[in-house]
Amino acid sequence: MPAIRRPLIGRLAAALVALPCLALSAQSASPCAGKPLCADNREFVAVLTDVRLSRVGTSDRVVTATLRITNLTTQPLILGYVDQSAVSIDDRGNRYGAYGDDAVRGLGIIRASTFDPKFALAGNETADARIEMRWRPESRGAIYGSVFDMELALRRIDPVTAQQYRVGREYSLAFRGITEGSRNGQIAAAAAAAAGPTAAPASATPPSGPAADPCLGKSRCFATPGFVAEVVNARDSREGTYRDHVVRITVKVHNTSPARLILGYKSGSSVVIDNLGNRFYWGRAGTYDLSASGIGTVTGQKADPGFALDPGESRSATFTLVRFRPGNTATGTAFSWDVVLTQLEPLSGGQIRSVRDFALSFPDLAPNASDAARGAASDAGKSLINDVLKRVRKP
Repeated sequence: MPAIRRPLIGRLAAALVALPCLALSAQSASPCAGKPLCADNREFVAVLTDVRLSRVGTSDRVVTATLRITNLTTQPLILGYVDQSAVSIDDRGNRYGAYGDDAVRGLGIIRASTFDPKFALAGNETADARIEMRWRPESRGAIYGSVFDMELALRRIDPVTAQQYRVGREYSLAFRGITEGSRNGQIAAAAAAAAGPTAAPASATPPSGPAADPCLGKSRCFATPGFVAEVVNARDSREGTYRDHVVRITVKVHNTSPARLILGYKSGSSVVIDNLGNRFYWGRAGTYDLSASGIGTVTGQKADPGFALDPGESRSATFTLVRFRPGNTATGTAFSWDVVLTQLEPLSGGQIRSVRDFALSFPDLAPNASDAARGAASDAGKSLINDVLKRVRKP
């Protein structure tokens, strides 16, 4: 009997010794390993890929966060944003909330009696969403913070039949120590050094292999499962009586899918924030959004299906955004542009159905030479030519 027990006891002891090693292996396998601004819920992983701070009017402060969500399973996954669940609290105790439908882009919203199942991910698919949270100080001179904790809730939407759904499990996501400049799941360098090392959450989900890059390493490019969008031109200028600061962005869209693709610009979704926190708008409040050219606009009442791409085809569209009456305030040197494109599907009788929203984000766009700079260069060139001519003409 003792001869039988010793090997068994030895194997049990070896297994106990191996348990910490297994835990470390599971931790290193997490998709969030080394990314503090990442939430892993086994079914999907959500990473904060870009955070911007900006001002609206003279007082309101806005936190704009881009969330990249990846389906970790091989099965389709539909998610929705739980209405009014997004909140950020800065290190001064100020609370920023997401108010209204325009505060959430890309994700459908789940309310008490309604929900939108458009944010559907195929197995291992990735898509982005954008959330804006706003704080209005109660008095002038209120002190705002620079480090944020952010929380929100997403909920699974499960299909019952081909056209019927029901809400399923809810997931709470939390991100700590967010600062402007936080990118790709990483806290900005200065904040990370102050906060010290952060442990990565454990998960038994194996890391996925490296995916092919449809953008081929291009920095001003954004890839989705069905198309690639690349900013091919970005120019800024001063225009009009009040010297409004105008940014024009041209984006080329290439259909990478095997099917015909119809896209539209979601009205009111285009916004630019420069590196000084200044916001550029598609137009003035209470007016129609006419900021896009070359692509149709999608509103709550109608959708223009004119921007249709055959497989392998490319087309361009231009978006104009304005910072009204900037006066002598400083102008940023880099821009972050967010926009939503909606996939459309034609139905019988001339009807159009919105299939899915794609929230596109292009951080750190350095504009080409501005009209003002080109004008100054032109004037300098003319002055130099005139000076040379005067010297030549002297007897």
